[in-house]
Formats: sequence, C-alpha cells, structure tokens
Amino acid sequence: MNVKEILQIADKGTLDECLEILRRIDANTLNAQTMDWGAWFASRRTGELFSTKFYNQNITDSGIGDPMNT
Repeated sequence: MNVKEILQIADKGTLDECLEILRRIDANTLNAQTMDWGAWFASRRTGELFSTKFYNQNITDSGIGDPMNT
C-alpha cells in the first residue's frame, strides 16, 4: 500500500490525528546542527576516569580488553 492509497482510505479525522502526532514528534526532535554539544557534554561530566587495558596482540587476539579500576 502506498501513501496515495492510504490518503484515499483515511478520513479527515484520521488524517488530522496523524498530522497532530507528526507535529508532536517534530517538536520533540533534536536538531543536531543547532545543539551546543560542548555544554551538553560538560553537563554530564562526573569527574570519574576510566581506562581499558588491552592484551598483547602477540599472545591473544581478543578485542574485549581488560577493564581496570583507576
């Protein structure tokens, strides 16, 4: 079923309801181009540091790594 067929089947009330739902989705959608990413990341800083130890590739080919507490 394509969009044209759906529009022919739906009545005005259903279409208005769908339009309202789409408008609410649009109003709550993040515009990544206008986002202040520096402020966003700064607001999530906790001061905790994390690191990962990777095994010697000559011994193992595991890509999982070994989490270390710092």
